[in-house]
Amino acid sequence: MSGAFKCPKCGTTTWGHLKHCPNCGEALTMVCLECGHEWRYMYEYKCCPSCGAKTSRPSHSIATKKERAT
Repeated sequence: MSGAFKCPKCGTTTWGHLKHCPNCGEALTMVCLECGHEWRYMYEYKCCPSCGAKTSRPSHSIATKKERAT
């Protein structure tokens, strides 16, 4: 079970290659609100690895490219 981690919303064990939780549908990608850099939730960074901005809780910072474009 390489790359296994818990979904930030429901706690279901999921895997690094999935884009959404198979149980609740939560997005598993975080987006920096400052610079737009994306990373997988499983890394649990407290600051953006690109610009260093503080991250908010995963459920508040998750967005898809489509959502940011609108």
